[in-house]
Amino acid sequence: MKKIGIFGGTFDPIHKLHLRISLLAKNELDLDQMIIVPTGNPPHKNNNQVTDFAHRFNMVQLAVEKFDGFSVSDVENQNSLNKSYTSDTLDYFSKEYPKDQLYFVVGSDSLFDIENWKNPQNIFDKAIFVVFYRPGRFSREDLDAQVEYLTNKYSAHILQIKVFAEDVSSTDIRQDYSDGDLDNSDVITAEVRKYIEEHQLYGSKNPR
Repeated sequence: MKKIGIFGGTFDPIHKLHLRISLLAKNELDLDQMIIVPTGNPPHKNNNQVTDFAHRFNMVQLAVEKFDGFSVSDVENQNSLNKSYTSDTLDYFSKEYPKDQLYFVVGSDSLFDIENWKNPQNIFDKAIFVVFYRPGRFSREDLDAQVEYLTNKYSAHILQIKVFAEDVSSTDIRQDYSDGDLDNSDVITAEVRKYIEEHQLYGSKNPR
């Protein structure tokens, strides 16, 4: 039985904290594969709030192509008319890897909202949750209490991984580009930065 990691997100754009988290999860849990899944049509956002899927997919590919055991999936873009739900995505991967164990990587803030997601019981049934702590609204004590609550209510299997999760935000990166502040080489890879500038995403200009 293989251990398959699933790491979903809008990735608009993907940044180095995303990479650090996925690498740490893969190494600490000895995962055979880590699949990055850019969101197709996120239910909590309007389409005009999200960069075109092709650009986000391409940026993720550029960011992870040098890492062994990493791949990118376009499953959430295969039907662009429908909203993308984690429950459906995990159904897809459970059929793709019926004999393997899925590990779903999320930020701690997701655990406090997951009961508003489509079919949370199915989500917990399909995968082991791998949670990393993100500073912000919730303390570690709050997170521990939420893990216990979800474990008891849904028979969830939730693992916590320790990561130095500084507050890096894709929203802030987009805003920096919109403001003309291109000094963000420390939070996105050179390949992603070049792609953003070549395609003039987020109000950026072509590189000189």
